[in-house]
Order: sequence, then structure tokens, then C-alpha cells
Amino acid sequence: MIKRVAAMPDDAVPASVRNAVAGIAVVPPGLLVLLGGNCSGCGEPVSDRGRGSGPRYDETGHGDGCPVLAAAAAGWDAGRPAPG
Repeated sequence: MIKRVAAMPDDAVPASVRNAVAGIAVVPPGLLVLLGGNCSGCGEPVSDRGRGSGPRYDETGHGDGCPVLAAAAAGWDAGRPAPG
């Protein structure tokens, strides 16, 4: 299972996920690698685009009433970084 792996330009792509990105070993300039997993709270497949606009906008795919998304959003609103 792949869980939220991100790599920025010029970063090494973790060997465990290279097959999912056509075998690329290093992220090319201007691109990023972002893979999601299933949420532990709602079980839905979630993609996380990173910390930018807050979990409500950056984490797509959560089910209605997801407790993990609710906790991450509350932390964001309170000025705390999201866990994990």
C-alpha cells in the first residue's frame, strides 16, 4: 500500500513507488510526484496536494463527516500543522 508520498523537483523518488510513476528515479524540473492512499477515518481514497490552502481544499476524496479530515481542518483553523 502507498500512503501519501510526495517528492519535489530534483528529489529522489522513493524506490517503493517508482513503478507508479513510470520508473522515474528523480523528479524532473517543473513536476512533482504526489500519491495518495486510503483515509484511516473514512476509508475513502484520498489525494493530498500538500500544505497550501488547508486540509479542506488540499485533501480531496474524504467521505462526508470524515473524522480525520475534521481533526486536520480544526488543527489548521487553530494554526496547528496537520498530523502526519
